[in-house]
Amino acid sequence: MDAWRRVSTWLELQVESVDNAALFAAIHSLPVESAGSVVRLRKLFSAERIAAATELLAARKKAAGKLDFSWPLFVDREGVEMASSTLCARWKAARFEGARVSGERVLDRVVERSRGILPADGQIPSLAFDSALRSESACGGSSAGVGDQQVLDLFSGIGADLHALVEVCGEESVLGVELDPLRAWMACSNARGRVREADARSEEVQLMIPSALVHCDPPRRDAAGRAWKRGEETSDAFDLATLLAWMRAAKGGALKLGPGVARELVTAADAECEYIEVDGVMEQCVVWTGALASNAGTTRATQLGGAAITRFGVPRGVPQADALGAYLFEPCASIERAGLLADLAQELDAAEVAPGLGLLTGNVAHTSRWAECFDIAGTVAQTPNAAVSQRFSSVAQERFRSVRVRGKALDTLGGADKVTRELDCQSNGTLVLFAWRRGAKAACVVARVRVEVKR
Repeated sequence: MDAWRRVSTWLELQVESVDNAALFAAIHSLPVESAGSVVRLRKLFSAERIAAATELLAARKKAAGKLDFSWPLFVDREGVEMASSTLCARWKAARFEGARVSGERVLDRVVERSRGILPADGQIPSLAFDSALRSESACGGSSAGVGDQQVLDLFSGIGADLHALVEVCGEESVLGVELDPLRAWMACSNARGRVREADARSEEVQLMIPSALVHCDPPRRDAAGRAWKRGEETSDAFDLATLLAWMRAAKGGALKLGPGVARELVTAADAECEYIEVDGVMEQCVVWTGALASNAGTTRATQLGGAAITRFGVPRGVPQADALGAYLFEPCASIERAGLLADLAQELDAAEVAPGLGLLTGNVAHTSRWAECFDIAGTVAQTPNAAVSQRFSSVAQERFRSVRVRGKALDTLGGADKVTRELDCQSNGTLVLFAWRRGAKAACVVARVRVEVKR
């Protein structure tokens, strides 16, 4: 009953009314945290409604730039944080579309037609919104049938991935599953698709998996809000082995995990492990199985934002450099997480500066969207400080842009933040201080930014 009371409160916010407009305006204009503001609002609205409206407005602000919907979202902040960005959700959904249409592994075709992660004609299909989807029956009742769905979205959350799947596969072919009543309603409202309020472990849901393409985004926090153990990225109730078994039982599976999941835990001969970054920031790891695994037994690095690029391979040892070359290369995060540094090093005629460091060095300059190239200006044998800044910037009147640290190389100097202040780093600077440890010794290298390549 308490759960549905929460849903009812949010349903009130969905109604376009003078009262809701006044409530939202008051929250925007008043310092709600102050006792006086709360007292004034509570003379007009219930405490539950004020709390829900405050959460909604804060969550919508958090969602700006991450979630791209053409209608108002009903979300909470935790749901936004855990949700896939629209770019990432559409990228994943394209595989489902291809597998449903042809039954083939069609990632190459998806990449060719992907321009900003849109369908081939550049338009996002519009979906007619059936008001009945807002009803209790559509978010957990009998109208959301089970048993013959072609696409399942397990743990739908606020509906970000569900929305992308509905866009490309159609409302009738997709069913979301979410246990929390409020989140089930949010997913239903945001995705404008069908959602069943159910436990993914229940028999009725498990019976659907073998005949479906399945996207699964398991919870990674417990009831108290604590994150699960890093590495496994799931709870004891949804252990990684069980989730992978679900994906293998499906016609095709996509298991969404945090980007920090240890690669050795998810790499398998019958699966493809993809690390996805959006606008230079790691977002998630996806384990693809069955008909959705384009290249089983490999890992994949993908960059989204602008024109999408992707590559796959098999992780292997990276050649090690005997000494620094003329150039330093900093690979993008997805390449490192996917373990594809060796392939990139070969393309760049480079080798790794130190084992496990992730930085490459070579004597030939290369332009690549997979790595940023820097001219090595010199090394620093003393404590990085203002004197160092003057040494490298006085002639060309250059400034430092940033300090980039691998490991704990600058801990004895107060950390990267302190050194950044010492060097008076500015966003328009052209010099970067790299610091790392090679064995027991710390190394500091000053590098000059070359022409930047937008990723």
